[in-house]
Amino acid sequence: MRKTANLLPVLVFASVVARAQDQSLPALQEACDGGAAPACATLGGMYDFGRGVPGDTSRALVLYQKACDLGHAGACHSLGIAYGNGNGVPRDLARAVRLFRKACDAGEAGACYNLGIAYSHGEGVARDAGRAAELYRLACDRSDAAACARLGRAYAEGEGVPKDGVRATQLHRQACASGDADGCYGLAGAYASGQGVPKSGGAAAEWYHTAGQAYLKRGETANVVMCAERIRELEKMGLTVPNAFLADALLKAVYGK
Repeated sequence: MRKTANLLPVLVFASVVARAQDQSLPALQEACDGGAAPACATLGGMYDFGRGVPGDTSRALVLYQKACDLGHAGACHSLGIAYGNGNGVPRDLARAVRLFRKACDAGEAGACYNLGIAYSHGEGVARDAGRAAELYRLACDRSDAAACARLGRAYAEGEGVPKDGVRATQLHRQACASGDADGCYGLAGAYASGQGVPKSGGAAAEWYHTAGQAYLKRGETANVVMCAERIRELEKMGLTVPNAFLADALLKAVYGK
């Protein structure tokens, strides 16, 4: 299971945990004990990330399981991530896939995306690029930016779908507009290669810079450096790059000089 999957429960539970600040812990626990799935899921998120309570992964997983059993899609998704990464439980990719499928079927976009990742890499399920693309499309239609970026990559490379540079660029642009670093990186590559858009060294550099900034916010400094290197490679590709200085700006953000 991909490493960045660890970040997804923050998206799933950030809003409910924030709302939980207006509720007392005893009130949430009472509601959960009474069978209220959202309360159990909220408590799970609180214990998972130590928000308002001491962090307790084991307690979080018990609460996620209860909420999932009660039909809470977000809790099933987070439980799937735990099994996919071996976080607090033995790593079990097959079980992670089952949980992602259950959550996806219930409308959880991030779970559809992670299920797509599983099919892309053959983790816990037989590799199937076509099924992965279907799941990315489903998640993208539910406004998951990372899924839009992955679907764009599928169209760019012809993985599970017919190769289509125009559609790939549309999806990368959509993902980038939502702040997804991989989407911005894919958009930059389109301008560098002329896939779906006219070649433009300046536009490619601008989007690589945007991608680098987004990677920096995620703490992925290696990817920031990669974006700087891509900008420097544009002139070697015969492109005019009036804003080549953006490579130095990214490196300065990483190294401070």
